[in-house]
Amino acid sequence: MTTLLLIQKTIEYMLRPILLWIPENLDVEEIVKLNPHSFYNQGLKKENLLYVCSALVSARANHRNQMDKDETTYAPLCSNMLDQVVYNYNKYLEYLLQEGAIETDNHFIVGEKCRGYCFSEKYSGQRLKRVEVKEYRLKKAIRRARIKWKEEQEKEMRGYGYMGKWWDTGDLQIDEETAFQWIKSYEKEKIKGIQAGPKTKKDKIAMIKNAINTSEDFKQLVRRLNQPDAMYHFSGEGHRFYNTISILKRELRQFVTYAGQHLVEVDIKNSQPFFSLVLFKESFWQSSRKNSGQNLSLDRILKDIYNKIKNSNNYKAIITLLKTSETLTAQGFNEKNYGDLVVQGDLYTHLETLINEASPQKYKDRAWVKKAVMVWMYQKASKMYQLDMSELFKKLSPKVYELFRLVKSVQQNYLPIILQRVESFLVIDVICKRVAQEYPDIPFFTIHDSIITTKGNEALLESIMTQEIEAWTGYKPPLKCKEVTSSPVNAMN
Repeated sequence: MTTLLLIQKTIEYMLRPILLWIPENLDVEEIVKLNPHSFYNQGLKKENLLYVCSALVSARANHRNQMDKDETTYAPLCSNMLDQVVYNYNKYLEYLLQEGAIETDNHFIVGEKCRGYCFSEKYSGQRLKRVEVKEYRLKKAIRRARIKWKEEQEKEMRGYGYMGKWWDTGDLQIDEETAFQWIKSYEKEKIKGIQAGPKTKKDKIAMIKNAINTSEDFKQLVRRLNQPDAMYHFSGEGHRFYNTISILKRELRQFVTYAGQHLVEVDIKNSQPFFSLVLFKESFWQSSRKNSGQNLSLDRILKDIYNKIKNSNNYKAIITLLKTSETLTAQGFNEKNYGDLVVQGDLYTHLETLINEASPQKYKDRAWVKKAVMVWMYQKASKMYQLDMSELFKKLSPKVYELFRLVKSVQQNYLPIILQRVESFLVIDVICKRVAQEYPDIPFFTIHDSIITTKGNEALLESIMTQEIEAWTGYKPPLKCKEVTSSPVNAMN
C-alpha cells in the first residue's frame, strides 16, 4: 500500500462513526438501577459497560463457526483490544454477572482456554441494535486501541506482506442485501424445524433463541467483511492465518466477490489426515541438519515442540514404530489402507460406510464422521459421539492409532498443533509466497487448507499447489476446485 493511500485510509478511518452492537432489549440505565451503589462506588462508567456488552456480541460472532449444536454457546472473552479500551474490564464483567445480565462457564485453562461468557436468558434471542459512541473519552480509547492493534498487525505481518496485500485493497466485498435474505431464510427454516421437533416447550424456546442469536451473529460477520479496515492475523503455534472470510459461514461466501469478479476455491480434501502422512516418515522426526532442500521436518517448522518430543520417553518409541513398520512393509506386510484412502480423498466416505455397516440403525453422514475424526485427532474421546473413533482406527490402521497416541501422550495438543503448522507452512510459507512472487497480479485469500482466487486463475493455482505439496510431502494432494461466488438466483434455491 502506498504512503498516500495509507494516509487517506487513516483519515477516513478516524472520521468514521464508531458503532457498537448490543441486544435490542439491553438498557444500561435499567441494569445500573438494579445496583447503583456497587456501580458508582467502583467508579464504573455506563459507556464502558456498553462497550463491554458490545465486545461480548463481537466475541460471540467470532466464535459462532466453532460452536456445535451439542456444544456450549459460551464465547471466550480474552481480547487485548478490550483491555486496551477498558483497562478494568473485569470489574464490568463482575458487575454484569452480579446483576444477572451475563453468565460464565468459569472454565479457564492457562494457555489453552479463556473463560467463556454469554448473555443471560433475558438478553438471549434478541435482535441486535446499533449504538453510536458519542462520549469523547471512549471514542478516543477505541481509536487508540485500533491504531495500536493495526501497528501490532503490521509488526506480526513482517515477512508476510503478501498475505495482507489483497485484504488491504478493500475490494473483497459481500452483497449484504442478498446475504441478509439468505440468513432470514436460514433462520426461518431452522425455527420451523425446531417447532416441529419432539423437544419440550422449554427446550424449544431456548433453541429458537439460539437460532436468532446465530442469525444475528452471521449478520455481524457480513457487515464486518464490508468494513474498510481488514482484520487479519496469525494465531497460535500452528501459525494459522485468520481473516474475515475464514470465520464466515461457508454458505455466505457465495455472495462474496473481488472487485466485482467471481471467486473460486481450490481445497485440499481431508487435509488434516493428508498432512498427517508426513508424520510416518522417519525423516520428519530427524534434526533439520539432516534434512536439506524440500524435506519437511518437525525441527524445521516447530523447533520447541521438536525438542520437547525429542527429550521425551516417547521419541524412541516413535522412531522404533516407524522403523518396524518399514521392516514389515519390506516383508510384504503392507499396511496401506489409511494412506491410500487419504491420498485418494476417500477417508471420510470409507469410515462412513464402516460405521453405518456396524450400526445401520444409527445412520451417520459424512459431516458427522469428519467431525468425529477431528475430535479424535485433536482431543480426547468425546461423549457427543457414540462410536469410539479410537477403536475404529485400531482396526483400520493400528500404526496410525499408535503413532497418534504416542504424540498426544507427550502433550494432548501437540498433534493438532503439528498438523496445523504443516498445513500453514505449505499453504502460506510455500504456496502463497510462490504465487505472490511469480504472479503478483493474481489476488488470493486463504481459509486454512484452501485458497480462494478470482475465476480464471484456478488451473494455475491448482497446478502450483500440486507441485509444491507433492515436492514437500512425497504425495500428490487430493484437490477439489469449486466456485465460491454464485448468482443470487442460484444462491437462494
